[in-house]
Amino acid sequence: MTKTPIKQGPTDRELPGRFELKGKIAVVTGGASGIGVGITNALAEAGATIILADVNSEAIEQQLALMQSAGLRSSGCQLDLADEASIVESCNDILSGHGTPWILVNNAGRQACSTCRQTFSGSSSQMLRYIDIRLWNSHGDSSANASW
Repeated sequence: MTKTPIKQGPTDRELPGRFELKGKIAVVTGGASGIGVGITNALAEAGATIILADVNSEAIEQQLALMQSAGLRSSGCQLDLADEASIVESCNDILSGHGTPWILVNNAGRQACSTCRQTFSGSSSQMLRYIDIRLWNSHGDSSANASW
């Protein structure tokens, strides 16, 4: 059996030329913590203007301070994906303040506990919130009456 050699990916020096996002607007849901921080930093380093859309306003402010101190263009908006009014308001704010986003990363999620049994043995309102976040986020329906 002949083994096919593994192709090496682009080096750090090659990637920026291929991944140029200067002048592009990127909205990252859940962008103020966890994996979202890595996503926002990578997109910002490639030149995108980042909009952190997160439910946690304190985390937004902390991440914005870090990004702006590094010279990365960013702003934030508080967004609760389990609340349609919050989605519509955030979409309208983003459109009026920045124009139409070029990138939308649906990264937000909620891990309320470590097991499904714990998740679904709570109150019905907790269960519905858990489901709402996943449905709004995973189906890309975050445009909710906003024309992106």
